[in-house]
Amino acid sequence: MTLAENLVLEIKAELGRRDQSRSDLAADLGLSRQGMSNKLNGHSELTITELEKVSKTFGIPARILVARAEQAETDTVTVPVAPADT
Repeated sequence: MTLAENLVLEIKAELGRRDQSRSDLAADLGLSRQGMSNKLNGHSELTITELEKVSKTFGIPARILVARAEQAETDTVTVPVAPADT
């Protein structure tokens, strides 16, 4: 997955932790419900300005949200393992 995809997953997870709806976040960002849905479903990307608004809404620095997304990206990387010598 890309960093952008993992960032969206992190935003969705944070919405779940807060028991907050996508509609609530859309209102906080000044987006329509459909616009927010497009962002969270990967049909359009979040802008830096929107990320800043998400950060402010959640009370979490944007760098932390990005760091969580980066961590998820590295957690899903599969490192090939060389076969054992027999």
